[in-house]
Amino acid sequence: MDDSNANIKSKKFLILETAKQIFAEKGFDGARMDEIAERAGVKKSLIYYHFEGKDQLLQEILNMFFKDYGSLLRSKTDAEMATKNKYMDFLDKNSDLLRVIIIESLKKNTKLPSIFKAVEMLMDYEKEIKDNLDPTQYPSNHKRWVAEFFTSILPSVGFVCYKDAWCNYFGIDMGTLEKDFSESYLETHGEYHKRRNLSLQVQEET
Repeated sequence: MDDSNANIKSKKFLILETAKQIFAEKGFDGARMDEIAERAGVKKSLIYYHFEGKDQLLQEILNMFFKDYGSLLRSKTDAEMATKNKYMDFLDKNSDLLRVIIIESLKKNTKLPSIFKAVEMLMDYEKEIKDNLDPTQYPSNHKRWVAEFFTSILPSVGFVCYKDAWCNYFGIDMGTLEKDFSESYLETHGEYHKRRNLSLQVQEET
């Protein structure tokens, strides 16, 4: 790759990262292309060279995020899945975009919230590895995905988006908050898995 192509790709990445920050700060509707160009230190014409407008900018950012999310699903070991460290690090790294996803998803006229894509990708990943799964331990029914979304995905996203503000508001240090969240997560989502596994065991015995 020559220097000119490398520079073009570098500028495009800079535009995407800057747009992500401004979307998180002001919301998608409040963001302006002029401001994105000014903060990125590029001409507005360069943004339109790469993207048709804000909609395409956001879609490109989402595509990158979910591509990385898919790679994360396929790279996690059992130990990493148990501790959630790699998962939470990924969410924390993408906290600006997660704020945008949440804001856009909460709009009343949003028919297909992009955050649901995370559940859909979990479903797809499970289909890929279904031959290695015990169907009694991983039943693919609607209640299972409701639990994954409302007791795991959504609380985890909320945590990385609100943790700094929580510490500032309540005067709590980050270590204490992370410990309390981890314990609360195990008492909710972890307890769901325990109860589900117990129920499956009882069904197998009867």
